[in-house]
Amino acid sequence: MARPISFFTTALCTLLGLGCQARDGAPPAAPAPSASWCGPADCGPLSVPVCDDGSSGAPQCVRAQNGACQWVRVCQGPEPAAGTATPGPSEPATPDAQQADPPPAPALADTNAAFAQRLYGKLAATKDKLFFSPASISTALAMTYAGARGETAAQMAKTLEFTLPPEALHPAFGGLLKELALATGPKGPELRIANRLWGQAGLPIEPAFQSTTQQHYGAGIELVDFKGGSEPARGRINQWVEQQTNGKIKDLMPAGSITGLTRLVLTNAVYFKGKWATPFDKQATKNEPFTVKPGTAPAVPMMRKTLQAGFGKTADASVLELAYEAQSPERRLAMVVVLPAQVDGLAKVEQRLAAGELKAYVEALQPARVDVALPRFKMTAELELSSTLSALGMPLAFDDKKADFTGITRAEPLFISQVRHKAFVEVNEEGTEAAAATGVVMTTRSAPAQPQVFRADHPFVFLIRDVATGTVLFLGRVTDPR
Repeated sequence: MARPISFFTTALCTLLGLGCQARDGAPPAAPAPSASWCGPADCGPLSVPVCDDGSSGAPQCVRAQNGACQWVRVCQGPEPAAGTATPGPSEPATPDAQQADPPPAPALADTNAAFAQRLYGKLAATKDKLFFSPASISTALAMTYAGARGETAAQMAKTLEFTLPPEALHPAFGGLLKELALATGPKGPELRIANRLWGQAGLPIEPAFQSTTQQHYGAGIELVDFKGGSEPARGRINQWVEQQTNGKIKDLMPAGSITGLTRLVLTNAVYFKGKWATPFDKQATKNEPFTVKPGTAPAVPMMRKTLQAGFGKTADASVLELAYEAQSPERRLAMVVVLPAQVDGLAKVEQRLAAGELKAYVEALQPARVDVALPRFKMTAELELSSTLSALGMPLAFDDKKADFTGITRAEPLFISQVRHKAFVEVNEEGTEAAAATGVVMTTRSAPAQPQVFRADHPFVFLIRDVATGTVLFLGRVTDPR
């Protein structure tokens, strides 16, 4: 039986992890080495000696026994024995030789949005409380796709809506991560995106896989001993997740999720906290009815404000875009709320989303003066996506006999055992705490005499997006704000 890969992800705080296991009877891994791999950013400026033969070798950022990250040179030498860790060159020999990722290809935004809508459609049919980070899930699965081969890779590409070839896809993801990083700053929101791989000590990881994940995703690999200490390894990963999400995502990986058969865990964490460009006045928030379903309308705290915003109408919904404070006018993030025209119209809107029609709602937005009523809400959602992704079209990745991840390692056959996603979001008068968002107030040439009215007093869909790239960072629905 192949060893599972496990995914873990959390949104708003968002984290995704992929855990791999090898098949039973695979060769044992060697004892843990004294150092584990960090990301290049952890080590700072590149400055290390040349190799004994005078060559520059391949610089690697490693974690020493004292916990500090430092540069070392990986020099040419004999082939390592079976069962030893073989980190590959993920950085060029000199800083000047490093190639920067290009800006994200326009197709990547459409790719991620298409997958987000298909995934939402599947989850909406089975989950009452729904909130997740498409960006987090896509990023972690893209890292895994870098190691998939054959029909396994073909199924993943089709399911994830990847239209770019691998040689263009991964640089595009790298460019997107750099673009999103531009949204944060002293004047903008706090947006952190981090990737990390956790590998079994002694497991030989393919150099090309390490190079791709580190160069384009900034995902250094940290070596742990799943075989000899699965619980300490689980604790270390959970600690990293909690740190990256500002303490909002705890215990992403529950007891039993990591075992002695785990060989690799891929994690992506996203944390976002943004203030509204035009905050709501807390004094104006009053308890008002929210129709959960016909005949049931509990009182919930309803925020109110008349402001400049994006507003539009379609045949089945009203659409509102609220901007977050932005680092610059060109780098803004925003929350989009799609409110069904009918109290019981959520299912119809979700059907359109599942059919890939999110763009129609966004394109309806125009600058306007809007009288907004929006409930305060807070939710935590936890998903295990293995069966959902399999049903969407990539069952081979989860098949312990047929999965092909030889692009990660050839030492032990791997398959995906878990795709765990955990998300947290809080929306209040000041702004949003979650996993990505920011923006500026939209202006209008001439405000109408009477403002448009947007009263979110029944179930609605919401998303947080990067306006510049079109990336959907978070997607969910509110059916009961209590």
